[in-house]
Amino acid sequence: MTTLAKKYFLLTFLISLLFNCAPKQKSFQELESKANLAIDSFQKELLGTLQNTIKEKGIVEAIDKCKITSPNAEEKFSKLEGGEFRRLSSKNRNQAHAPKDWEAKALSKWEEQIANKETIGIYKEETESEFRFLKPIFIANPTCLKCHGVGEIEKDVASKIKNLYPEDKATGYKMSELRGAFSVVWKK
Repeated sequence: MTTLAKKYFLLTFLISLLFNCAPKQKSFQELESKANLAIDSFQKELLGTLQNTIKEKGIVEAIDKCKITSPNAEEKFSKLEGGEFRRLSSKNRNQAHAPKDWEAKALSKWEEQIANKETIGIYKEETESEFRFLKPIFIANPTCLKCHGVGEIEKDVASKIKNLYPEDKATGYKMSELRGAFSVVWKK
C-alpha cells in the first residue's frame, strides 16, 4: 500500500470513528414524543396541585399557589428535560407568559382554524437552531372559569387576581375555548 493510500485509509477510518462515536442528536420525532410526555406530566402536576388547593383551601388560595407552582414547574421541567418549557397565552395573566412572535403566529393560526371549524393539534417547527412544539390548552373544566370565565368570577377572586396581576388579560373565557398553549423548545 502506498503512503498516500495509507493516509487516505487512516483519514477515512478516523472520520468514520468520529461520526460513529459522536453523540447522536435526537430526531425531531423523538423530541416530539418527549415533548408530549413532558407536557402531559407538566399539565397533570399543575392541575393536580391546583385542584387539591381549591378543595382544601378554596379558589383564592389556589391563585397564590398557581403563581408559585406554575413558574416552579416550568423551571423544573426545563431542567429535567433539557428544553424550555412554559405556558403562554395571547390573553396572559403572568407577563412572562406572553407569546414570542412565532408562538403568537401559531396561536393566531389556531384561532383561525377554530373559527373555520377545523381541528387543531400540536404545532411543530424546526428552525436552524431549534425544535419547537406547542400544544393547545383549552378551558376544559368548569373550575377554570372561576378564575378565567366571563361572569363566574367572584369578587374576592377578582380582587386577588387584580392584586397579584394588575395587567391581567386572562378572563372572558367560556368552556372549550382555546386558553393558550404549552410551549417546548429545544436548542440544536
